[in-house]
Amino acid sequence: MKRLLFLILAILIALLVGFSVGFFLEKQGVNICPNTKIVQGLNSKTIMVSSLVAGGEIANISGRTLTLIRQGESLDVVIKEGAVLSSFVFPENNNGSTTSAKIGFADIKKGDNVYVNLEVLSTGDVQGTSVTVVPKQ
Repeated sequence: MKRLLFLILAILIALLVGFSVGFFLEKQGVNICPNTKIVQGLNSKTIMVSSLVAGGEIANISGRTLTLIRQGESLDVVIKEGAVLSSFVFPENNNGSTTSAKIGFADIKKGDNVYVNLEVLSTGDVQGTSVTVVPKQ
């Protein structure tokens, strides 16, 4: 009986200490989210949009959201209105130069391989600013 009472008292004290520390840190304006600093840094105007790129095969298209899959991982990317959309074409005979052509969003299909330039929003979400469809190799 004494052990049970001691155990309950120890748990209550631990909860009280944890709550007090959390309340104190919140009042001090301490944000213990480990991603906050990186989100603020990536959202900086000094970071060029083209410095972040996601690539993979399109597994799904829902509205303006592309679901990319690469090496077993997936990422949903909303493509913003006005994003630059293009298709990269290799020359057939290997002695010509590569070309790219502007395309419309409707030209992007499930199964296409794409590279998407990303912009990090202040919410921590990413948004696609350009999409390039590349041939499968």
